[in-house]
Amino acid sequence: MAQESLNEKHAHRQSETFSTQNPAITITRVVSSPSDLPETVADDNIPTIPTAQQNTALLPPKDRGYKAYRTLAAAVILEAVTLGVPLAYGIYQDYYSTLFPDNTTAPWIGVLSGGMPFLGAPLVTFCCDKYNLNLRHFLWAGWSLCWMSLVASLWCTSLQVLVVTQGFLYGLGSLLFELPLLTLINSWFDKKRGLAYGVIFGGADLFAFGNTFLVSYLLKRFGPKVTLTVSALLLINLGGGAILLLKPRPADNLEPTTTETTATATPRRDSIPSPLVLPNQPDSKTPPPTIRYFKRPLFYLFALANLAQALSYYLPFIYLPSFTTDLNYTHDQAALVLALANLSQVLGEVGFGKLSDHLPVPLLLLISTAIASIATFTIWGLVASKSLAAIIVFAVFFATFGSGFMALWARMATMFDERDTQMVFSHLSFGRGLGAILSGPVSSALLSMDGGVQDKIGVDISAFGAGKYSGIVGFVGGCMACSAVVGVVCWFAVWWRECDGLFFVGGRKEREVEAEKVKVDFGWDETMEFVNIR
Repeated sequence: MAQESLNEKHAHRQSETFSTQNPAITITRVVSSPSDLPETVADDNIPTIPTAQQNTALLPPKDRGYKAYRTLAAAVILEAVTLGVPLAYGIYQDYYSTLFPDNTTAPWIGVLSGGMPFLGAPLVTFCCDKYNLNLRHFLWAGWSLCWMSLVASLWCTSLQVLVVTQGFLYGLGSLLFELPLLTLINSWFDKKRGLAYGVIFGGADLFAFGNTFLVSYLLKRFGPKVTLTVSALLLINLGGGAILLLKPRPADNLEPTTTETTATATPRRDSIPSPLVLPNQPDSKTPPPTIRYFKRPLFYLFALANLAQALSYYLPFIYLPSFTTDLNYTHDQAALVLALANLSQVLGEVGFGKLSDHLPVPLLLLISTAIASIATFTIWGLVASKSLAAIIVFAVFFATFGSGFMALWARMATMFDERDTQMVFSHLSFGRGLGAILSGPVSSALLSMDGGVQDKIGVDISAFGAGKYSGIVGFVGGCMACSAVVGVVCWFAVWWRECDGLFFVGGRKEREVEAEKVKVDFGWDETMEFVNIR
């Protein structure tokens, strides 16, 4: 009887609707009489239904805590042991070129194993979003395909078969787990997402730095079968153990509960809904009415800057060893230059990833590409041919600032709607893979055009880029400069967004300001729970 009387009072609430100057904002205030409800209920054994806020409080926190850092550490391990093979392929290629001197297909192994994770990223992201597939299934499938391709390579007797196993199949396995892994990391990191991505990429480069010496030693001492076996065992044990620790944050699969009471539960005063509610609240799975990424000019500016940077970024790592040996330095000294360049990438990726969580992305984009361009023209072009120290200085500067560009992808993606973040990231990955592949034939043409005479008489240390490499130096510096110019345009685009939202969600900032003003005007700054900003 008491329960029926309580529900009858609860049903006689009155609603008041207020309008604002902006028609996109509507506020409904529901007036009830909570004071008429009893402080306690007759039956203390009747449970109350927890609110969504209470559920959220019980979830593991984002950006901090043991579980978040455990997931990040597992992601670093899986990324490192998987990408360690293609990142050290230069050692394999040098060995294969001596084992099969008349075969020219060896470079395709490195192209496929290292390029497929970039080029196929949009397709994998589309499948994950379209069909709502389990991310852990992708991790297990990609990991399995990677180590099985290495095991299959043990019985290969020709480079053509190695192209299929160590090249295509290994690249396909890397493709299957790369984007799902980063999507899983997104569920744990929000404000520190840039730092998380930088740690993952930097960890992979740090492992590749040590793995390069390990692969070189094993190939010289035992041959390719033992080397591939060791790589497969590292991948099976370390990679498999890491996947066991990789789990998405529970909030991604938790449906928030409502504050309405069931037919058998009696409401307490502290469980009464807030006086301010929204009529016709859309379902949580309904996409927000925002402009998609492919309709925003800023997306194409980022893509253009990324392509220009990718066309030139890998060329110094390819040609610095030969540049060093052409100046009559030893092969060990050339290997030292390359090793220091790879090690400097770790500093750049972690550093720029950390900075991207606090500074504007266009500013960091400009710093990364502008300094890389200046270092290319001045150090590599003018003074690197005169001393080994100058070559090392250029390698460190270029690798540190150039590698930071990739660490900015995470924050570039978050400048768009949350449902588009991973697709934006995958398109940037595709652009990087495309630029890396196109840079190969372009650099070969430039080298043959400028180096034809120097191949016969040697390099000219007084000429720009030592004469033989002048075209390469000019191309790298020019592409980095073009990317920096686009970065300036991106900076202007973000400034314009703050004015009227042309490049992002139109007028959203102004609507949020007006909503805050409405809260103060009606005196609801303490009790308002929802404001509908469409």
